[in-house]
Amino acid sequence: MIPNEALMIFAFVVTLIACIAQIVGDIMYILFLRDACRTLESHVPPEMHVDQIM
Repeated sequence: MIPNEALMIFAFVVTLIACIAQIVGDIMYILFLRDACRTLESHVPPEMHVDQIM
């Protein structure tokens, strides 16, 4: 069987990776919301926004 300490270290590493992924996801979501709010505040129709990008 696998020693108890090895399982605890494995669980810690998995938990650490999950926490980092959660933080990265939260940051990306906040940036997405910020961009969406800026787009809404600009009062530019989406068609014109696409034309400006191209």
